[in-house]
Amino acid sequence: MGKLIQSYVHGANALPLIGETIGVHFDRAVARWPESEALVVPRQEVRWTYRELQKQVDALRPDS
Repeated sequence: MGKLIQSYVHGANALPLIGETIGVHFDRAVARWPESEALVVPRQEVRWTYRELQKQVDALRPDS
């Protein structure tokens, strides 16, 4: 795999982009709302808080 670089395009809009990765932004959401519902899938009877969702996401990381 080649070297990864950060890149984005910002069109004609007064609202700026967040400027951080999805992972960093998600970690900020977890820190802000750890016990709030983040994912609800009624068909599979899943109701995860941000903290629980983060635990599931982290379990998928190759270095965990």
